[in-house]
Amino acid sequence: MSAQHCSVKNGKKGKGASHSMYVSGTGKYSEREDLLGVISGNLPGWAKTGADFFAAADLHERENGRSYREVEFAIPREVADPVLYASQFAEKLLGKEFVFVLGVH
Repeated sequence: MSAQHCSVKNGKKGKGASHSMYVSGTGKYSEREDLLGVISGNLPGWAKTGADFFAAADLHERENGRSYREVEFAIPREVADPVLYASQFAEKLLGKEFVFVLGVH
């Protein structure tokens, strides 16, 4: 059995869009080679990407607020399809109510 890891972090206003690009391996992070898959979920119609949504969150969040919450977890090595595993985990954790960008590294 592999080791368990899960952490939850809050992201400050102004950091959401860049963190979304980091997670999804876009923009200045497009050279990352460890990205296995990216899934965005529950995006509103006006947001084409997670970075669009989180840029708006950065803009409209109150001072000293948080524009995102990050949940980081380890996927057991025994899992045959880590992207599917992460997608199912996100669906159970977030349902249909929360916007998310999921990057499997």
